[in-house]
Amino acid sequence: MTEPSIADLRAARRELDDVIREIQQVPGFEDFLAAPGFPDIARAAADQPLVYLAAADEGGFALVVRGSGVTPIELPLLTSAKVHELVEKYRRCVERIRRDSRNQELRKEWRGFLDDATQWLWDA
Repeated sequence: MTEPSIADLRAARRELDDVIREIQQVPGFEDFLAAPGFPDIARAAADQPLVYLAAADEGGFALVVRGSGVTPIELPLLTSAKVHELVEKYRRCVERIRRDSRNQELRKEWRGFLDDATQWLWDA
């Protein structure tokens, strides 16, 4: 199977955008796949905080939203390189499980990876 070209990807994206706009014309679906505004986020964070993470080359940050308040937190260990490393390890684990879905050792390894990754994220 050949990789799609940039033109193919752009055409598919235009087609998807057209379908989304059509769905948004249906009464009751005006906000279908629309990005939430801050009032929506603040309502969702009224009872429990929401945390948005952003990685960058030189370190990242978290935005902790509690109701209408936002607290930024610097996360110097949350680099783009580290996130790419974790995503690549995750992708490899999932790919191995797809090839051998009955292998319980692979599933155990995957769960261990998730534990390690979320522990690292908590510590970072």
